[in-house]
Amino acid sequence: MPEIDRATRVKRELFLRVLLPTKPPPAVARQLVTLMVDRRYEAGDIIYEKGGQADTVYFIVEGEVELIGEESDEPWRFGAGSIIGVIDMNAQRPRARTATALGPVDMLVVSREGWYEVFEDNLEYSSQVRTVQGKALHQFRLELGADGGFDRRHLTPEQALEAAVVEGTMVERLVALRAALHLETTSVQSIAELAKRAELLRASRGDIVLSPGGAGNAIYFVLAGLVDVERRVAPPLAAAFGPGDLVLGGAAFAGGLNEYAVTARSDATLLRLNFSDIDDVAEDHFELVRAMLRGVALERETLMGIRARRQKKASIPPPNSRETAPEPAKRAG
Repeated sequence: MPEIDRATRVKRELFLRVLLPTKPPPAVARQLVTLMVDRRYEAGDIIYEKGGQADTVYFIVEGEVELIGEESDEPWRFGAGSIIGVIDMNAQRPRARTATALGPVDMLVVSREGWYEVFEDNLEYSSQVRTVQGKALHQFRLELGADGGFDRRHLTPEQALEAAVVEGTMVERLVALRAALHLETTSVQSIAELAKRAELLRASRGDIVLSPGGAGNAIYFVLAGLVDVERRVAPPLAAAFGPGDLVLGGAAFAGGLNEYAVTARSDATLLRLNFSDIDDVAEDHFELVRAMLRGVALERETLMGIRARRQKKASIPPPNSRETAPEPAKRAG
């Protein structure tokens, strides 16, 4: 890799530490700078195409980029300080959208191998990124309204029966953790280590599982049963979580659950995992970090889709509204 002159290095470090929401510490910024390649695109240039290999992350320094998927999808637009291509890469899949420059665009590009190398070499930064992403997801959900964009959750008859008889065995823990979106792709060894470290919590129907502020520095997975979460201050949010769910989704990675009361709608069993235990396991199993990045990426993509659909629906005037009613005949001049 060619030597980077001092002026270029300083400019890139300032960009990373000022514009990026994760605010990488100096050592991480210096490592990223050495991996970056300058790219420039003109209006109409295709930066990457849908279906292509997701092997690169793009940092937008100047300009604006539009991402388009299916014809029915609303376009996404990103400007300076944004990162594109990272959702597909973290989701470990081909590109889901085509990225096009809307005008002159200056970018800094990092390969997939370099990107993950930074995270693996700096696990404290990985934890920091997890927290920043969790906060962003929580804010996103609050902006979506009282349901937070969460799906409605109900128990099947089989799940209702299991809620009353589950024992919290190692096998039951493994099954529940493996089902969680944010752990789907991590190794069996890391899942087993998390399952051993998890604390079992039991609640009867109607019990308060957690009061606001009671979640502490931990996340909670539902092993069996159904729990309701409720944010009782503005903006309000209420949702339910069942077997295999991470309570509050990725927002829990930032401690967001401390703003909620959690109540058991049925008999329920949960697994409590401290952030310190997650970080300890990640030191020996980096695939756990990649799995959590994937889960957060997929969750964010889902929320962006929900927001786009709701905005589109809100922009369509209802029948017989002033916008759709015929105008009165104009008088002749």
